Amino acid sequence: MRRRIGILFVLACLTVVSSRGRADSVDDYIKAQMERGHITGLSLAVAKDGKIVKAKGYGLANIELNVPAAANTVYQLASVTKQFTATAILLLAQDGKLHLEDRIGQYIEAAPDAWKDVTLRHLLTHTSGVKDYLNELHEVIRQDVTPDTIVKSIAGLPLNFTPGAKWSYSNSGY
Repeated sequence: MRRRIGILFVLACLTVVSSRGRADSVDDYIKAQMERGHITGLSLAVAKDGKIVKAKGYGLANIELNVPAAANTVYQLASVTKQFTATAILLLAQDGKLHLEDRIGQYIEAAPDAWKDVTLRHLLTHTSGVKDYLNELHEVIRQDVTPDTIVKSIAGLPLNFTPGAKWSYSNSGY
């Protein structure tokens, strides 16, 4: 439900901006919608004719640490990125640049032997058996981590199941 509210909110905001033709009248609308939708914070950029006419943060980027949102706040998008990653992989497959049945050892240097049967398809469909570094290892990530760091943290661990045998949500797969 939150995704639908967010999309409607952005579309409504864009409609207000385009119908009024200027960005400076957006503040009241944004604040009212944030209150109505219980939105704690956001960063907004409004462009007109290819130029940014308003860039501003509203509310909090981090409630726990009381960090205000700014125009240049970088947000951890977490699982929202999975659909973009899957789309990119499928487009590459469509173009013949990779195949969903490719073993991940082709793409991850020094992949452990336990992963020898894990394919890109397994990773995309959460059927790889690879440990989930967030949920299973209870990692708390408050800073950026590289894919290499994630792989190193789980590479020595056994798979949860034979690739393709079960489904289990895995942040590590993406």
